[in-house]
Formats: sequence, C-alpha cells, structure tokens
Amino acid sequence: LLYPCCIFLLDADDAALEPRLRQRVGEMLERGMIRELAQLYGGSEASRLAGAAGRGIFQAIGVKEFRGIFGQGTRDLLPFNEAEISRPSCEINVGNVDQGEEEEGLERALEEMKRNTMKLARKQRRRMVRWLEGEGIPFHPVDMTECLRSGGEAPFDKVMQHVLLCIENFFTDGAEPMVGREGAKEKEEEEKEEEALLAKWRAYECEPCGRTLRGSSEWAAHQKASGHKKRCAKVRKLFAEQPCEFKQHYSRETNTVTFKCTPRVEAPGSSL
Repeated sequence: LLYPCCIFLLDADDAALEPRLRQRVGEMLERGMIRELAQLYGGSEASRLAGAAGRGIFQAIGVKEFRGIFGQGTRDLLPFNEAEISRPSCEINVGNVDQGEEEEGLERALEEMKRNTMKLARKQRRRMVRWLEGEGIPFHPVDMTECLRSGGEAPFDKVMQHVLLCIENFFTDGAEPMVGREGAKEKEEEEKEEEALLAKWRAYECEPCGRTLRGSSEWAAHQKASGHKKRCAKVRKLFAEQPCEFKQHYSRETNTVTFKCTPRVEAPGSSL
C-alpha cells in the first residue's frame, strides 16, 4: 500500500451468514435464474458442447450445478413455474411438472448451489485474511453476526461505534489494529492443505537409477526394488576409497527430492 490505511474486514459466524446467502439464492431465482440457465444451456452448438464439458462460464457457481438438468440437450420451453418460487427459503413448488425426476434434480441442484456458495464465502474469507497477514497489513475485524441475526438498528449502532472509535484512533495516535479472530487458525489450515498438495505431486529423482518418480508411494516402492538396491551398491563401490552416504535433498522451489550419494565428511580426530 502506498499510504497508511484503516482497513476493516467485515465478518460473521457461518450460522448467521448462511441464511443470508440462501436468501440471495432465492432472490436470484425470483429474478429469472432458471429461465436464463435454460437459455444458456440451450444456446448455440458451441455453448451446448461447453456446457456438457463444464468449460468457461459453465464452471461458475449457479451454473455448473444444473448441468444434469439442462446439459442433456436444448430446452425450448421452461418446465418450471418461476412465479411459484418462495422466498427466502428458496423452496420451489413445481406442481405443474409431471416428471418427478426433474423436480428432484432441480431441488438437488439448488441445494448444491447453496452449499457451494457457502464454501466460496469461507474460501474468500481465508484468502483475504491470509493476504492481509502475509503482506503485513494491519486491519480491524468487524463482527457483523448480531446485525445479520436481528436486522435491527441497535446492533448496527454498536458496530458503528466500534468502527468510528477505530477511525478516531487511526487519525490521532495511529493505534495498531487487532488481528483477525480466526486469522492464525485459518492460516495454519491453509499451510497444511498446501503441504498436503505439494506432497501429493512431489517428484523424486533417483540419481543412481536415473529415474524420476512421482509421489511418495511410488518412491517408497522404488526404494524396495532389487534393481535400485543393486545400483546403490555399485555406487558405493565407486566411492570405496572415500566412504559415502545416500541422502535426500529437497528443493521447495521445484518441489523435488533428489536422492544421491554424498561423500561422508568425518569430524577431525574421529579416526583416532
């Protein structure tokens, strides 16, 4: 950042945030989301092919969940009565539809869309906190849980008092903001996920055998192979005059472990 900033990170408990996200899905349905999806999946041949393969916009939340309903072919007529969609529960009355499978498929797609929307909210929260803390940017977390639950002015006034106090401190004495209430925990979870992904795709280069293995399971099996053991024994013979030992050297840059023979360096006086 070029200049000192007073940054606020609005947050809320999942239990309070989920009903608001579900309500948003209901509003999207009332504005004609189902009809737009039918037109999107039933468009040009290129659009239908992209929808079947799940490419481009068809990967987006609110689109990909309905592939099983609209992705099988063109639908010129919309079989669902959007006027009977209730809000905010997002329950849909499709009594004018005779095909029970379509009704169940639509309900499953809507529920999956709600779950994916909630997952995205959690992911965005983790990424924002991680970016701010990683860049060393101070910020004030603002808990909006009570505001979402009550919808009244009293909780909002309390939040605004906290916000105005932080702003006043920022302009007067430059008080340092608090840290995120879930920042440290979420950062640790992100690091664990990243390490698990690195371990899954880690490359193992075996210099004695001249091979590259992918993943810890494949590397473990290679180490037990008789061919690998024989080649390691030959390398040891080449270094008969100077004892060596096999070591693994890990490079995080390339996510590669190199297995090679390294001359053993004995401590002074160890031969006495």
